[in-house]
Amino acid sequence: MPFIVQGSFAVLLARYMIIVAYTIQVYDWLLCLSDEYLSIHKARWTSVKVAYLFCRYYPLCVFPMHIWAWVSNHPLSVCTKVWKPLLVLMAMCPMSAQAVFIMRTYAFAGRNKLILAFLVACWIALFVAILWIPLAKFSLIDEFHILFGDGPCFASKDSRNGDKNPWAHGSLNENAIFFLCTFLFDSLMTVIVFIQCIRFRGMWGQVGKAFVAQGLIAYLMLSALVLTTTMAFFGSSRGLDSVVFVQTLVSDVIACRLILMLRQVDPTHRARTETLRDAVDRLDATGNIISDYATTNPKPIELWD
Repeated sequence: MPFIVQGSFAVLLARYMIIVAYTIQVYDWLLCLSDEYLSIHKARWTSVKVAYLFCRYYPLCVFPMHIWAWVSNHPLSVCTKVWKPLLVLMAMCPMSAQAVFIMRTYAFAGRNKLILAFLVACWIALFVAILWIPLAKFSLIDEFHILFGDGPCFASKDSRNGDKNPWAHGSLNENAIFFLCTFLFDSLMTVIVFIQCIRFRGMWGQVGKAFVAQGLIAYLMLSALVLTTTMAFFGSSRGLDSVVFVQTLVSDVIACRLILMLRQVDPTHRARTETLRDAVDRLDATGNIISDYATTNPKPIELWD
């Protein structure tokens, strides 16, 4: 009976979290649709435009399959076939957001190839981990299917080990360690940006200042989500682990918002902004970028490319 009560609460909470996360994704997309049309769809093709479109539309197109699998009840035979592909598809969401922040950090670091190579190596390590952990350590939770016949297609780290309570965490939780490493990676990229601030004090005009301020806001929001998810996985019960669904989708929302905000720094030129690379190249003798460059030399959107 304790298992049934605890497990039922965890499944119900997870189902609510899934709907909440997807609702946030759809609501933000509709809210930003006009800005997206002006700043993204009418802009030339760049790596950042591709990253934005992936962060925005991949979750919108893929996550309904997760809602179908996790909110509805299905036979065990169906869940056995779909639970692994669903986890792989979901892993792309937070990693695409991380890719956007890598582009931002690379641009802000003066397009330093060594920094880019290091960040990409860290990203690949995280990507391998986010795929390896569920595929190697998880198995389908079949307790609900055994008890009730049909159930959601959720997977669990401990269920294959025959624990008395599959909803209790083991001593080593790879999920918590992964999210902690994600937080450290985000912090590293933020530190790189602030080092550039120290090296080139007061170096930007309107775009550069927004680049720092909005990036800091995005970092704080992502860190709050990641740390909350980490603490949930380090807890003694799996009841609150479903916050991972919110963190997974909202990270893409934050990445999309960051791109849109940076492309709308100048309200009189919504579809135009200065290229950070050009700004870095226009250092004066004191090491400061000409502050009025954005207003006197507007150019088509090329963010970070």
